[in-house]
Amino acid sequence: MESNISIKKPDWLTDEVIKRFRTYLQNCPNPYTDEEFEKLPFDDLGDADRRHAHLAKKILTKYGLL
Repeated sequence: MESNISIKKPDWLTDEVIKRFRTYLQNCPNPYTDEEFEKLPFDDLGDADRRHAHLAKKILTKYGLL
């Protein structure tokens, strides 16, 4: 069930950071899925581009910026 509560954007999520996150997504059209990300070994960061895109997608989605 979706909530009507809006989440306030944190101060660190500036326009510049949002632009960088969107660039990550443009550069990597195939980010990790949540399942793939969770299966990565603790000491293995995996593919940096896919990891950055995955985290950018999660953050932008959380704050309604995607």
